[in-house]
Amino acid sequence: MKTASSSRFSLFHLFISLLCLLGMASWSKSADAFVLLPKECRDKQTECMKKQTLEWILIFGYIGYEEDDFFYRLDNIWPKDKPLPVVYLESGGGNARVSMRVGWILHRRGAVVATGNPITQDDGQQCSSSCALIALGATERHLRHFGVHQPYKIKNYCQGNEEIKKVDQEFLQKTIDYFYQMGAPEELIDIYKLTPHNQLSEYFHANMIAPENQDIVRWGMYYTPGPGSHVKMFPAGLGPRSMTEVDEMQFAIDAGSRDAVQSLADHYLCLKDRVKPNYNKAAQVLRSAFEKNDNDAGYRLASMIREGQVDGHSRADAIGLLSKLADRKYAEAQVDLGLLYYSGEYLPKNYLKAVELVKNAAKKKNPSAYAAFCKFYSEQKAIKRDDIEAYKWCDLAIATLESGKEKEYATDRIHALANRMSDRQIENAMKREESWKRKKIDEQEEE
Repeated sequence: MKTASSSRFSLFHLFISLLCLLGMASWSKSADAFVLLPKECRDKQTECMKKQTLEWILIFGYIGYEEDDFFYRLDNIWPKDKPLPVVYLESGGGNARVSMRVGWILHRRGAVVATGNPITQDDGQQCSSSCALIALGATERHLRHFGVHQPYKIKNYCQGNEEIKKVDQEFLQKTIDYFYQMGAPEELIDIYKLTPHNQLSEYFHANMIAPENQDIVRWGMYYTPGPGSHVKMFPAGLGPRSMTEVDEMQFAIDAGSRDAVQSLADHYLCLKDRVKPNYNKAAQVLRSAFEKNDNDAGYRLASMIREGQVDGHSRADAIGLLSKLADRKYAEAQVDLGLLYYSGEYLPKNYLKAVELVKNAAKKKNPSAYAAFCKFYSEQKAIKRDDIEAYKWCDLAIATLESGKEKEYATDRIHALANRMSDRQIENAMKREESWKRKKIDEQEEE
């Protein structure tokens, strides 16, 4: 869900509009979401969750799968008898499915939400579209802004023929049901039903207007924090903060978000507003982040160089980057480098190095490492034949990999192995898998 144009105004919005003091914010879609945290927790998310030292959470910009992952881990790690940190909101919307999943977590945990930005120490007054779904899930809300409209879907995202389309009736009904499940008042639900996906019904809180005359208060979207409240209300401006998509991503990068680095690179590779991808600009973003120890950025940069997409760089430069990442114990780079040593392509063939590198990545429960061992045991060049071990690695690869050539190879191999193995051998292989299976929540510290 995403901000469009306004279709209905609250008293405050009308008041400000008449004074010509407020312009509508235009929020465009970025590739990923940004969960921003206090400086001391940015590189130690899991540790802060375990120690309950996470003071606040800021959902900033487009809502996507970063929120999904973050709040799933938070819900499983944070003690059930302790209130969650205050969730601050400055967002124009995003993925509706993710927002409802996050909203359910907040609902179960009796969470508190507020518009505001603990980093800038002001209130950007922005919680529109699917951000409203997150806010509805909370049981205590301090929103100076609240905007709703029906969801939509994007066809051919980031292509020249990108198209905005209405969602089907089944998904629309799912979002309406969610409003009821969260206890939204009937009047607000009716407004949601009547607001098309390309418009926005929004409401602002104003101190100069009596609470009983403000929809945002009557609907339970704004409460004045009481004495002793741990919610900090930041000074409000005249309206939503105006930021371009690039400004939004750069703000998140400066606030320590590595996902924003990937989003900014995606922005320069997007074809919606240009004839061809700007690989060099994307490479600059990734290189700058890698120099600040962002291994994900370095790995993506190496991949782009290997594909010949970055001017002035050769495959040798990519291998050099992979070597640096492998030295930093970055699992994907260890696998890639191991496979290069295994094949003898661009590096001298060295089976010992290949096995060592892949083994180190497998210890981190890396799916590509599982697939590499499936290959090694199947081809019997670097490792002698062992059907039980081969079955173990191929089965682990199938269970953890997304669809693709690696998974197809592992599937083919496991069928061939099953045809010549006994039931007892297969049972032994599956027992060996247990210690290598990935946990639902990875409690390793972020690199």
